[in-house]
Amino acid sequence: MALHLSMDEAHRCITEYLARFSNAVSSRDGSALKPLLAVSSNSPYLVSLADALNIFQDSSRLVNQTDKYSLLGEIVIPHFRCLESFRIGRFVDAYIAFEKAAK
Repeated sequence: MALHLSMDEAHRCITEYLARFSNAVSSRDGSALKPLLAVSSNSPYLVSLADALNIFQDSSRLVNQTDKYSLLGEIVIPHFRCLESFRIGRFVDAYIAFEKAAK
């Protein structure tokens, strides 16, 4: 649950996701990318990521300050918003963010 994550744990979770996402994209590994994009899967990994995003409110700065991830920012930042919105039940906001990430 979100209440049990510290700021450091949230940061670590987001950074781990970014590394996995970046590796999947750079290696063109669709099977590794698929679970990272599955918003409604209720996978424990994505649920904890959504909780981490809720705690660590400045994930876009984290993405943009790292050269390795900044190129993926146009996809990842809206995807993060989608995960957060979906987790708290704001499905219209989640859809809008998902659509932006897909474009």
